[in-house]
Amino acid sequence: MYEYAPRPQRKKEFWIVAILTLAATFLFCCSTLPNCPYPSLWQLTCVVLLVAVIMLVSKCLLRSFIYRVELREGASVDEAAYDLIVLECYGKRRTVVCRVALSDIENVRCVTQENRKELFKQLRGKQVYRCFSELTPTNSYLLTLSNADMEGYLWIVADERLLLMLQKP
Repeated sequence: MYEYAPRPQRKKEFWIVAILTLAATFLFCCSTLPNCPYPSLWQLTCVVLLVAVIMLVSKCLLRSFIYRVELREGASVDEAAYDLIVLECYGKRRTVVCRVALSDIENVRCVTQENRKELFKQLRGKQVYRCFSELTPTNSYLLTLSNADMEGYLWIVADERLLLMLQKP
């Protein structure tokens, strides 16, 4: 029915990766200098920085998400039973990460820089699923999910049309 594939602005993530890579290269070069105190400590720090680079590249730069609203399998159009499907794209591979009935969405809250800390203080210890590839997205929303089995939270990036579909009338 509707598919939204956000175009993330990944400049911040790219620059963080570039700076960490340059810092790791600098530390490794410094560790090879004669009279360098504790070269193994410099090299260990280099390895830690490279692990952080690999994690950021795999989590932010190579991964993207697609959000779909589709008619539930086996349901007719008259029933109006729709699902929100979150797909994770990693290269050419697409994996369904989450499938939620729109009727299970209790609340949709906008997450901004101002209310982010306060919002996540309230959610400390609760299950929050993060379904976007940016470190700090601009138009993100927190969905409160509730059904008979569980209560959870889904943090996504949405446009206006997707947001209208997610909110209850």
